[in-house]
Amino acid sequence: MGTFRVSELAKVARSTSVEAFERLLGPLVLVGPPDVSPSSGVRRFHTQDGTAQPGPLRQLLDGVAHPVRKLDAGWPTPDGERVVLIGRAEPNDVRIVHGTISKFHAHIRGGPDGLELVDASSTNGTFYDGEPVAPGDAVRLEDGHQVRLGDVHLEVFDPAHLHRVLAGVALSPYHERRSG
Repeated sequence: MGTFRVSELAKVARSTSVEAFERLLGPLVLVGPPDVSPSSGVRRFHTQDGTAQPGPLRQLLDGVAHPVRKLDAGWPTPDGERVVLIGRAEPNDVRIVHGTISKFHAHIRGGPDGLELVDASSTNGTFYDGEPVAPGDAVRLEDGHQVRLGDVHLEVFDPAHLHRVLAGVALSPYHERRSG
């Protein structure tokens, strides 16, 4: 599915509509640090009312966005359900190479109330807002919440919310060069 630098997405957000941004990214985006060393993590990038927090804004622009695109194009499970796979191995839809992430760590599926995250019996665990997700259990993914896969911290973004946060960001010369 590919990844984007968030600074690249800021340029796109300034020049496109919310609808075009949503078509590009799909129904959900997971944003994490650019390097996934064990000490790196993600602080909350924005408040619940949608305003960017100034402290972590540079960290957000340095981050990497992992879009979760159409589930109907995902991998089929034995019961016919389509899922988006997350892990460090090559065939995953959202691939995050880190020693604490399992080859097939978790997956995202459609649920009755939206998208859900399911731990796939990972070695180092899946956490949602700091609470462990038991293998096979599902938690509803919501904008602004935190996901931790092993030692890698990610934040869940609704694409429309991410567009609002990024559309008004003036990129520094450093970020202009990186996203150019």
